Amino acid sequence: MDECKYYCKLPRNMDEHRFAVSDVELSQSSYKKGTRRVALRDIASVRLTRVQGRTYCTVKAAGVPQTVVPSPALIGGLNTPEARAQYRTFIQCLHEKIAASGARPAFIGGSNLLFVLGAISFVLLGVSIAAYLVGLAVLGKSVPQLLFASVLLAISGIPLLKKGKAAPYSPQAIPERYLSDD
Repeated sequence: MDECKYYCKLPRNMDEHRFAVSDVELSQSSYKKGTRRVALRDIASVRLTRVQGRTYCTVKAAGVPQTVVPSPALIGGLNTPEARAQYRTFIQCLHEKIAASGARPAFIGGSNLLFVLGAISFVLLGVSIAAYLVGLAVLGKSVPQLLFASVLLAISGIPLLKKGKAAPYSPQAIPERYLSDD
């Protein structure tokens, strides 16, 4: 198989990053950090995460710093259809080559942080409903601000709970939401 490549320039430090995956290794090169390589057989986990329309792939292996491959949406003005197609192709190629290498890393989609934020919003929902009921019982009148806060917490918490929980996936069936920035 051929080597797959992906290039990006991060706006924060304007450092160019070049990623390449061959049949045996994943490499990341940048002017400031030099070149880092990780053998595909040593990869312990691959996590695809999407937050506010931005996707990134985090590859972890024992003994080396994690490799983060950002989607074009993280790069600002470079979010062109061609760049999105290149990212999609690279992520699919990376998964294929890891699977073909014989490595058995954990493939995880999502982040538990969003799930925790959703759970916190439901705890706050319970507190605001309890405060509303206490205000109704003690004051003899309702406090519309607490009812409004309860509705907002419920509306914001449900999507976080549904989308936030991390879940395993197969490298042959990458969830579509991690392959596009639409």
